[in-house]
Amino acid sequence: VMVMHTVSELLEKYILAARRYRPREVVEEFSRVIHKELDLSIEGANITTFQRIFKDDPDVQIPDVYWDLTTTEVLTMERISGIPIDEVEKLKKKGHNVNEVAVRALKSFFKQVFDYGVFHADQHPGNIFVRDDGVIIYLDFGIVGRLDKASRTFIANMLYHLVKRDYYRMALLHKQLGLVSKDVDLHEFEDALRDIAEPVFGKTLEQINISTLLMKLIRAARRYQMKIQPNLLLLQKTMVVVEGVGRQLYPGINMWEVAKPLIYKWMIKERFSPRAVYERGREYTGELAETVINLPGQMHTLLGRAVGDELKIGFVHHRLDTVTDELYNAGKRISTGIVVAALVVGSSIVGVFSGADASRLFGLPTLSTVGFALAVFLGLRLFTGAGKR
Repeated sequence: VMVMHTVSELLEKYILAARRYRPREVVEEFSRVIHKELDLSIEGANITTFQRIFKDDPDVQIPDVYWDLTTTEVLTMERISGIPIDEVEKLKKKGHNVNEVAVRALKSFFKQVFDYGVFHADQHPGNIFVRDDGVIIYLDFGIVGRLDKASRTFIANMLYHLVKRDYYRMALLHKQLGLVSKDVDLHEFEDALRDIAEPVFGKTLEQINISTLLMKLIRAARRYQMKIQPNLLLLQKTMVVVEGVGRQLYPGINMWEVAKPLIYKWMIKERFSPRAVYERGREYTGELAETVINLPGQMHTLLGRAVGDELKIGFVHHRLDTVTDELYNAGKRISTGIVVAALVVGSSIVGVFSGADASRLFGLPTLSTVGFALAVFLGLRLFTGAGKR
């Protein structure tokens, strides 16, 4: 690890093209993962985490940990019985449908990534077994990847646009998040993404050369000065391994068709469910309340400056009608904005303090739902009608 640290520092210092790949951060992440893997009590804690994730999943088993027999150097787990997932002929002899096993394995992987932001990052065939009843068993949780909500949202948006073949939105997302330089031509970047991704669609895993696809992505990153996210490197590596396992079991599997409904479901839940809307309302309540409280003082300051500039306004009076229209429209926008903010704040407060016996609509207190709906209506009016006199 010390040698890798030294090499990464030299790369960042003397090779400008290497900086966008953040070699020091990559090595630090590698070092963190390796040191954690050597502490078997941490692996035991990881196993407990995955047991919570899959406790209600009939298709996945996570072995129990015997904590009274576990230390930092010894990990004692429940004994399991099964067939390694890559021994296809043995699986078939046991009567397993290997195609269904492959689909279940892919679904469990996407469940880890999107629903919980934590995933088994060492999914080679030696760590995945299949029980006689078809249940998938995971072993060896020494390497576990974690993704915060922002990273999951980015990945979901990328895959969402990818499965829709909306390469312009993919390019725009990269630019909005600052992953590519600001002066990148979006349409040129869109064409580059299309050239990389389009050949993948309609092909099975057997027909896709993953290493070639990754090399194309790396070349695109170099060409457009794309910043490689260290926390996504482990996910990328794991996806390659998972796809390799899928290819061994089910050469004709189409990963995108398996992933598409899972991605759509997660996107809808995160964006449009009543709970998600309610949580976003609570999150922004403080900011909106602060804006409403500060608005009178800001208006007083604005009017004071206007009065101070009265002589200048009286002297430069040409095109006064245009100025009057602008002031009129600004006044309407401010007043409507205050009403919208008050509705959102009030509805959020009602939602927080309403009792369990309060009537509900779409999972929220009825009064809160009506308030949010009215705020949305007035907000739309603010952007579509406030400019018209």
